[in-house]
Amino acid sequence: MLWIIHAAGPALIPSLIGFSVVMILLVNLLIPVVILPLFFTFSDLEDGELKTAIFAESEKTGIPVSQIKVIDGSKRSSHSNAFVTGFGSFRKVVLFDTLIKSHTQDQILAVVNHELGHVAHYHILKNAVMSVVHLTIMFALFSLCLNNKELLLSFGINHSSAFMYLLSFMTIYEPFNFPMQFFNMYIIRRAEYEADAYAVKYNHAQGLKSGLIILFKHNKG
Repeated sequence: MLWIIHAAGPALIPSLIGFSVVMILLVNLLIPVVILPLFFTFSDLEDGELKTAIFAESEKTGIPVSQIKVIDGSKRSSHSNAFVTGFGSFRKVVLFDTLIKSHTQDQILAVVNHELGHVAHYHILKNAVMSVVHLTIMFALFSLCLNNKELLLSFGINHSSAFMYLLSFMTIYEPFNFPMQFFNMYIIRRAEYEADAYAVKYNHAQGLKSGLIILFKHNKG
């Protein structure tokens, strides 16, 4: 980022925004495809009633799923989880082996529907857009502070550099960042409720309730 600040010149804000967009896209694309396989082993869910039921839920909700994978999360912890990754015909459901061991089929289907709810409501895309907006505001405010020597002097800094401007800005930005973080948490919690409502819509209320209780008990540590 410091290199971008030095090199961008008048195009600082667009450059920082472009860099941030690329990084957000890379993180969302690379974590499930590149990063997680470095630490866990993915295998196909064996043929059977559960696999058939998950594909049936995919058809019922109209969200295509091409693969169902199992991740060996138990080799690292007892935490249970599931997630949906990929787009369109490349979309796949990933189940932790701990989830399969600790939950009934109805509860697993409820959890999967919850994850499909995130897809249906475009939560990942919305979170990415929200992050870009947040960063745009932050970069715009930073541009107002850049090359403001009085700002550095107010902190007792006599040496002018991009790093010092960035450090000073992050110090004064923190009080403004707190309400932004609060708002972000509100959006995240609302997304979880929307995903819950999606599972309830497809008749998984009881399975979701009991399944989430088990998830909480297993994951609270």
